[in-house]
Amino acid sequence: MKKLTALLGIVLFLGACASTLDRARVGTAEPVADLQDEFHNINQDGSIYFAGVPTKQGIDRLADQGVSVIVSLRSEGAMSKDEAPFDEEAYARSQGIEYVWLPTTPDSLDDETIEKFADALHETKGKALVHCNSANTSGGLWAAYLNKKRGFSLEEAIERGRAAGLSRDSMTEAVRRVAKSDG
Repeated sequence: MKKLTALLGIVLFLGACASTLDRARVGTAEPVADLQDEFHNINQDGSIYFAGVPTKQGIDRLADQGVSVIVSLRSEGAMSKDEAPFDEEAYARSQGIEYVWLPTTPDSLDDETIEKFADALHETKGKALVHCNSANTSGGLWAAYLNKKRGFSLEEAIERGRAAGLSRDSMTEAVRRVAKSDG
């Protein structure tokens, strides 16, 4: 009986370890029609949502659906231009959601950014929202992450990034540049 209990403990531990988002199955992101009013351009791949700027109502809805972390890629300058600004980090935390601020642009995308993003996914056992202004940077970081950390070919990673929101040539070129770096 003790061996069975020990074995069950090991299985549960391994299951908990494997449940982090950095090990989740990767599919192809698809639009989330019922959340379009709360986000600009929201797409979902399994347990990860990719979007533009959320509203408070959007954060509430994702909290109800199990989102436990928000990774914001927006710069301070971009946030200061919001028409109806609110303290997204404070609001997310008030809803029990962890908040990671990782400002990213095509010029700043690098291996360190990808590593910090991978760390955020590794620490998350629930669902995640990765967002920027339009989902372009979110999709670009996803593509770079898939290529550098999950072993996807560059073209397949870019294709999956486009499904997540990657839409601009400048971010696509940044993904290509980072893919060529040695790490």
